[in-house]
Amino acid sequence: GTISVSARGMVRELVALNVTESKVDSVIHTVAGGIGVNVLDHIDTRSVRRVVSEAGIAAELQIVDELRPENSAGFTLSSDGTTIRHRTFESRHVTLLAPNYASKYGEPKREMTTRLLGITNAPNHTSETQLKGLQELTTGYYSTYNSSNLGKQTPVDLKSFAANILGLGSDHAEDQKKLARLLEDWKVTSAKFMEGKRVMESLRVQDLLPIINEIVAKKITQLGGMAVWDRLSKEEKERHNNDTINQVCTQFGENAWNGLSEDERARASMFIWAGCCMHKELNSVKGGVRGLMEFWKSVGEAPIKLMNRANAAAVDAGPGKAHDNALEVSEGGGVKLTSLAGAVFRHKDDKKGQQDTYRMFFENRVGYTIRFPDTSNTRFQSHCSAAAELIVNLPVYLEFLLFVRDKKQARNFNHMENNIFLGLKDIPTLTELCTLALYSEAVSKPYMRLVRRGGKDRVNALDLGPVHSKVKNHCRAIINNPDLILGAGDGDFTHGTLDHELWERPDVIYAVQRLSPSMPHLKGCISAFFSGALDTWERLTSEFREGGKIDVLNSPDRARIFINSTNDHNEGALGTTRLMLRKAPSLTTTTISSKAMYTRNSTEDFIQARLPRMDQWKFVMGEARKREAMRINRRQRELEIQHDEQEVNSKRQRALEQHEKEKAKQDEISAVTPELNLESLQKGVSSSGKKLTVTEIRLQLEWHRRIAPDVVLPKPLLSKSRREDLLRNLI
Repeated sequence: GTISVSARGMVRELVALNVTESKVDSVIHTVAGGIGVNVLDHIDTRSVRRVVSEAGIAAELQIVDELRPENSAGFTLSSDGTTIRHRTFESRHVTLLAPNYASKYGEPKREMTTRLLGITNAPNHTSETQLKGLQELTTGYYSTYNSSNLGKQTPVDLKSFAANILGLGSDHAEDQKKLARLLEDWKVTSAKFMEGKRVMESLRVQDLLPIINEIVAKKITQLGGMAVWDRLSKEEKERHNNDTINQVCTQFGENAWNGLSEDERARASMFIWAGCCMHKELNSVKGGVRGLMEFWKSVGEAPIKLMNRANAAAVDAGPGKAHDNALEVSEGGGVKLTSLAGAVFRHKDDKKGQQDTYRMFFENRVGYTIRFPDTSNTRFQSHCSAAAELIVNLPVYLEFLLFVRDKKQARNFNHMENNIFLGLKDIPTLTELCTLALYSEAVSKPYMRLVRRGGKDRVNALDLGPVHSKVKNHCRAIINNPDLILGAGDGDFTHGTLDHELWERPDVIYAVQRLSPSMPHLKGCISAFFSGALDTWERLTSEFREGGKIDVLNSPDRARIFINSTNDHNEGALGTTRLMLRKAPSLTTTTISSKAMYTRNSTEDFIQARLPRMDQWKFVMGEARKREAMRINRRQRELEIQHDEQEVNSKRQRALEQHEKEKAKQDEISAVTPELNLESLQKGVSSSGKKLTVTEIRLQLEWHRRIAPDVVLPKPLLSKSRREDLLRNLI
C-alpha cells in the first residue's frame, strides 16, 4: 500500500540513526511489538531506498530554497577531496545565514549555518574538474527546484548561485588556489549576467522586442534561413531562444557593469579565499621538522637511523653502493620514531601490533587506560601527541618493550620493536621528541583552542589575522629565548603558551625538565624547530597580509562573509563516506550523499516547515522514481571509465608518436656517412668539399655518440663553431 507521510518520516529518521535499509522493517516491528502495537504491513528494502532518495531530493530543494537571493545575501563555499578504493570522492559545503526551522514562534530565526552541498565522484581532482563538478551539481539542484511546487511559482535563476558566492575555504594546495581563481571568474561572469537580467526586466516590452528580434533574425540567418528554422524541433528552437535571452542579458550586463562605480563593482565581484587553520598547523610542524634536520647538519650530530630490515642488512654487509644508498634513504628522528611506535602500539590493522596488550599493561602500571595517538593513520597533531606520550611515560614504554620481548619464546625483539627501543635510548631522538611535545603545548593546542570553537562561538576565518600575528610573535619570542617554555613551571605558563592559559598536559613540561640535563642540544633544537615552523606560518598566512583582501574588508562586508576556520566539515564528510563504504561496500554515492545531507542539514525540520503535506510531497516521490529509472550511479561509473580510457589512449598515442619520432631520428642517423677527414673538418667542409650545415654537424655528432655511448654531449650546443670543435675532438 501507500506509505504515509508520517511513515516516510519515521523511515528517514531510522536511516539517519544508522539503521541499515534491510533492517528498517524489522526495527519498526520490534519497537511496535515492545509497546504493544500490532503493525500489519511491511516495508521492503527497495521502498526504504526510495525514501532515502526522497530525503536526498528534499535536501537539494532545501539548499536552493535557502540560497534564493531574497533569502540569502551571499554565501561561502568550502570543499575537499580524497581517494577511496581508487575512486575520487569530493565533498562540498556552503555557509550561509539559514533559517532555524525549530523556531516555534513567528518567522524562523536566521543563523550562520554550514550545509552539506553533496558528496560526489569525479574522474580526477584537477581544479577544472572540481569547477565543472560544482556547476553540474548546482545545475541539477536548480532544475529540480524549479520543477517542484516550491519553484514553479517563483523560479530561481541558476546564475544567481555563482553571482552570490562570496568566498572559498580550503586547504593550501595549489589546485585549491587555482579553483578559487576559477570560482571568482565564474562569479564575475554570473554577476554581470544577473545585472543584465535586472536591466532587461526593467525595460518595457516594446523597448525590448526590437533588440530580441534583431538577434533572433541574425541567428536564423546563421542557421541557414527561415526554412531551416521551421524544420527545427521544439526543443531545438527553445534552446536557441534561451541562447538569445542569455545573449541579450550578457550584452546588457556588460553595459550595466561598466556603468557601475568602482566601489559598486568591487562589492559585486567580492571574493575572499582563506586557508584551513588545521592545515596551517599541520604544515608548521612539517616546517619545524625541516628546521631540525638543518640544525643537526650544523652541529655534526644526528638522531640514530631507524632503518628497515633490508637497509639494515645492506649497511651490515659493509662498504659499497648498497651500503651508501641504505644510509642515504633511511630516516631517523622523532617523527620516524612516533610513526613506528604507532604501528606497534596502535596499528590501524587490529590484527597487527600490541593493541589491547599495550592498553592492559599501561592500565596495570599507571592506573588508567591509554590509547596511543593514531600515527598509524593520518591524524592532525598525532605525532606531537605521540611524542608527548612517549616522553611522559618513557620508563614505562621501555619496560613494556622488554615485557613484549621476554614474552616471546625466543625472547628477542622483532626489527621494528628493536628500532623503537633504540630510538627511546638515543639522546638526539629524545631531544626531538621533547621539542615536538613542547611545540604542541606552547603553540599547537592553544592555537586550536583559539580557532576551533563551535556553536555560537564558532570562529570566522576572516577574524583570525591578529591570532596568526600572535602565533608568529610567540614563535619569535621562543626562538630568542627557549627558557620561556623550558624554565616554565605550573605557575609560570603565561609566557609559555600562546593563549596564556594552563598547559594542556603539565606533566609534559615536567618530563622535559627532568630529561633536559642529559640533552645538550635541546635549546638549539627548540630554536631550530620554531624557526622552521615560523617560516611556514609566514608562508601559509599570506591571505592576512597588510593591504590584502581580508585586511581591507570593511565592517559590513566582514559581517556578511563567513568562512569556517577549518575544513573539518569536509574532512568529516569524507571520513564518514569511507566508514560507510567499509561497512557496506555496495553503497552508492547518491545514497551516501542523500543520507549525509539529510542528517547534517537538519532536512527533516525543512520538510516539516515547507513540505508537510502529501500533495506537496508527490513531486519528490515522482522525482525519486524518475532518478531510479535513470540509473545515475551506473552512468557516473561509465563516465569515469570513459575518462580513464581517453587518458590511457592519449598516453598511448603520445608514446607511439614519441617512438615514431625516435625511430625517424635513428633512421636519419643510420643514413649518415661519417666525416672522418680532419683536414676537411678544419676547413668546415665535408670530404666532398661541401660546406657543413649545423644540422649535418649535429647528425655527425649523434653518429659518433652511437658508437661511443659513454660520451656526454653538452646541451645546448649553442654555436656552430662549438659543434665543429667537438666533432674534431671525437674523431
